Amino acid sequence: MPPGAASPDAMAALHAFGIDVAPLPFGPFPMWLVAKRRPLAPAVLDLLSNAERDRAARFRTTALRDRYLAAHAGLRLLSESCFGVAAACQRYEIDALGKPRLADDPDARCNMSYSRNCALIGLSRGAEIGVDIEAIRAIDDAPELMELHYTPREKSALHRMRRSGAGFDRGFLTVWVRKEACVKALGCGLSMPLTDLECGMDERMTTVEAGSDRLRTGVIQASCDHVIAWASRC
Repeated sequence: MPPGAASPDAMAALHAFGIDVAPLPFGPFPMWLVAKRRPLAPAVLDLLSNAERDRAARFRTTALRDRYLAAHAGLRLLSESCFGVAAACQRYEIDALGKPRLADDPDARCNMSYSRNCALIGLSRGAEIGVDIEAIRAIDDAPELMELHYTPREKSALHRMRRSGAGFDRGFLTVWVRKEACVKALGCGLSMPLTDLECGMDERMTTVEAGSDRLRTGVIQASCDHVIAWASRC
């Protein structure tokens, strides 16, 4: 069973630290958009590990540093509400692909993705998950990426959209974020050819076959400028 929605106390704590959080109402597990909209409280650093503080200090711009701090503090406060482990006491293990795992709870699952000034956080209990977010924009090398990574059916649909000039950028990214969410849920990164995943552009929940694995996946249009995908292993 996935964890419940974050408690009012957790939401209040996030706002007190200068972190804006918006729960997403769709999907089989809780997801939130997290962003820094005002100065972060200095105490936000007290929630983080030494490794997180060191990494934050290495960012070249304040904007990237603050986005990282808001995302990781947000992950800890939301995980405290959902899994019951105090935010400042949580220990995370990072796998070879950079995916965090809460070491204090063997059934806890989490995933994150960044875009522009915000981060997407997903939490679940038991089932492996993946999330991905992209700002809708023109991708200069989209045709080349499409030829390398998309299935014949996906390419055919996008070629038709490109010829008509209708929604190509959104369509391309809809397929891309869904593939990214799927490989994150599988824990295989790009070691699996993306052409092995038939995701399509239908935003409704669907099942994707990945060898012997099956995933539920869907797309959320959370705003006019971002496209979000989630995936969960069946």
